[in-house]
Amino acid sequence: MRTILTTVGTSLLGNARHDLQVEQPNAHQLANYLRHVDVIQTSTETNSLSRLLQEHDQMIFLCSQTPEGKQCAEALAQYYKNAGYQTKVVEVPDLTYTESRFKMRGLQSLVATLIDQIRREKAQARQVLINATGGFKAEIAYATLVGLLFDVPVYYIHEAFRDIIEMAPTPISWDYSLLADYEEWV
Repeated sequence: MRTILTTVGTSLLGNARHDLQVEQPNAHQLANYLRHVDVIQTSTETNSLSRLLQEHDQMIFLCSQTPEGKQCAEALAQYYKNAGYQTKVVEVPDLTYTESRFKMRGLQSLVATLIDQIRREKAQARQVLINATGGFKAEIAYATLVGLLFDVPVYYIHEAFRDIIEMAPTPISWDYSLLADYEEWV
C-alpha cells in the first residue's frame, strides 16, 4: 500500500479559467472540467499522478492556506475519491501569498507537515512517495529536501516533459550522534 503526498498549486484553476472562459470557476465547474478534459492537460497534479498512481494508492493533497489552493486541492481530492481512491486534504498553515508569513512560517510549516505525514504513513507500514510537482516553486525545493532526508522518493514533472522524474533518496544518511558529540560548537 502506498501514500502519495502531493503538493498542490493552482494550475487546475488557471487552466479551467482559460479553457472554460470564466473568471472564477466554482466547484461544480471544476468537477466537470476534471471529468471531461484529458488528465494530462487539466493540471500539473493530474499530469504527474497519471504517471504515478497504482491501484489501492491513497493520496494526501497538501495545499496552501489560500482560497485558490484549497479549492484546487478539494476538487482534486473529490475527483480521485470518485475514481475509487482514498484521499485527504491537508492545509499547510501560513503557506500564503503574504511574503513575510510565507518566508518566516509557511515553509517551516510545509516541512513539519511533510515530516508528520511521512511518519504517520510509515507507522501504518505504507510506502510513501512525494509528488512535488504542484505549488509554489519553493515548495518543490523543500519537499525534495524532506524526501531526500527521510528516504522517500520524490517525483516531479515539468509541463514540457513527457516522463516523470524520480529524485531517488540519497545513499547517505545523517549521523545524529555526531551532533551530540559536538553540541558545544553549535
